[in-house]
Amino acid sequence: LYGKPGTGKTTIATIIANTLNIKYKILNAVICNKKDIEAAIFEASLNESYMLIIDEVHRLNKNIQDVLLPHIENGTIILIGATTSNPYHSINSAIRSRCHLVEIKSLTNEDIIIALKRVLENEKGLNNEYTIEDDALTLLANYSGGDLRFALNKLEIAAYTTSSDKVITKEIVLNVVKKANTTIDKNEDGHYD
Repeated sequence: LYGKPGTGKTTIATIIANTLNIKYKILNAVICNKKDIEAAIFEASLNESYMLIIDEVHRLNKNIQDVLLPHIENGTIILIGATTSNPYHSINSAIRSRCHLVEIKSLTNEDIIIALKRVLENEKGLNNEYTIEDDALTLLANYSGGDLRFALNKLEIAAYTTSSDKVITKEIVLNVVKKANTTIDKNEDGHYD
């Protein structure tokens, strides 16, 4: 799964594993090493179905990607990698040929607004303790750049900086979000995209 930050790649991978009722493990390639991968492969060998979700999979070096290859091919593990990088450049071609590459598009402003409203209402979110003016909600979605995580973080800060009436206004959003969320990737293909 590849796409911009905050589009839900890891969440989608987790939903797939839970929907299929498959045992899974999530690793982050930034901090995992060969030993972690080998432990996951061993755990997979003890289970009928096993999904390995690797966040930031483009950060795995070629040697570790090579360790995964036979286990993907023989079905010991089902790999779902999540990356913000173009997998055609950052993932071993042998692994790419054994996987489906799925681009996760940026969320629309409407998607962001729906998610923010759900968080405001949900008991595990802000639990209807705060309200947001329509223009503030639209502004927050516009500034998010399709990144839900960015919008959620800013909503939380906005909520905690409201006055006693707990109403998030456009002014509060402007105070919290100093500039729009844009992705500029040094030396990668985003510049050309």
